[in-house]
Amino acid sequence: MRASPKNRNLCPRSVYITAWQAYQVEGHTWEALDKLHLDGALKLDDLCASLKGRGIPQEVYAQDLQELVQRGWVEESAGKYQLTAEGKRIREEAEALTDHYVFAPWLCLNESELKDYRIWQRNCAMDYAVHKSNRE
Repeated sequence: MRASPKNRNLCPRSVYITAWQAYQVEGHTWEALDKLHLDGALKLDDLCASLKGRGIPQEVYAQDLQELVQRGWVEESAGKYQLTAEGKRIREEAEALTDHYVFAPWLCLNESELKDYRIWQRNCAMDYAVHKSNRE
């Protein structure tokens, strides 16, 4: 099972962070790499505009892109930055590690146990939603 938008809620953010920290880059640097993976080639201004809610200055993202270029994970051409084959490989490696961390605990369960777990998880989510709405 791969982490996808449909089951991404199963993937705690800390698991994803743990996967990419092995590459010894700052969070905002990895975020720039991730954005290039999702959106394709981007100019610095476009990258910054799409991540402006993060509060990271453009100068920092410019440095991040230069670091990614130096690592060979990103290349720049005509002012646009895009992932290299190595950058794609690194990103996919981190994604696979994230999937492993998230789903490994459930690999020992059979289909019946997985079904029971999904029902329990759905019930917990509904209970949480009711509890949260009662507090508001």
